[in-house]
Amino acid sequence: MSGYKSWFPARFVINAVVGIIFGSLLMTASGCSKAASGPLVVGTVVSTRPTNTYVNSQPQIEMTMQFTTLDGKQVTSSYRKVIPFTALAQIQPGLELPLRYDPKNPRDIMIDWKVDEKMFQKMVQEKDQKDYVQRLVATGQLTKKELNIKEKGVQAKGILISSKPTGRIVNGDETEMVLHVKVTRPDGSTFDVTITAGVAQRDIQYALPGSMVYVEYMPNDEKNILLEWNN
Repeated sequence: MSGYKSWFPARFVINAVVGIIFGSLLMTASGCSKAASGPLVVGTVVSTRPTNTYVNSQPQIEMTMQFTTLDGKQVTSSYRKVIPFTALAQIQPGLELPLRYDPKNPRDIMIDWKVDEKMFQKMVQEKDQKDYVQRLVATGQLTKKELNIKEKGVQAKGILISSKPTGRIVNGDETEMVLHVKVTRPDGSTFDVTITAGVAQRDIQYALPGSMVYVEYMPNDEKNILLEWNN
């Protein structure tokens, strides 16, 4: 394993729409729904359609939602909700919402509008990270060994001592470089490692001696590291 140019996207954008909707809606599902006390997950709106039903002049819509249960099963189900006109335009495909489901019948779902917003935002970040990793593995940009380092490795900081292009272009448009990094372990001790890795064009400006980098590695295998630029 030669290293990895960047682990996560530069920024995770938390959908500000959720804050608007949280402020205008309340959880109104019937207490008889077993989903009300079920596990909380991140659900994604796949589609919406009007039901032609109105309650206090507010429209009811049917949302088709997709989510992953805590045991890893993919579920698609529908949920009906009366939505104020002020929030109706925000309920669009791709919107992520706090969803509860009945573990014995995962298609029995409800949206929990009373969930703590900050907690839900953290859940969205974690889901986005997991989805991003799965895309990297699926496209071959991340090996199982690298994934193991990310999931179980030690986080540390390092200093780039030297960098030298090999003259090769890899992964489509990345400049392959030999990078010598001095890594500081959590206990303050250091070790040196040299890796060969593809560096994206946007990150070339950071691949300079003296630059700080973020590193992850397995304590029993310090020759293989994951590297992320401090940009």
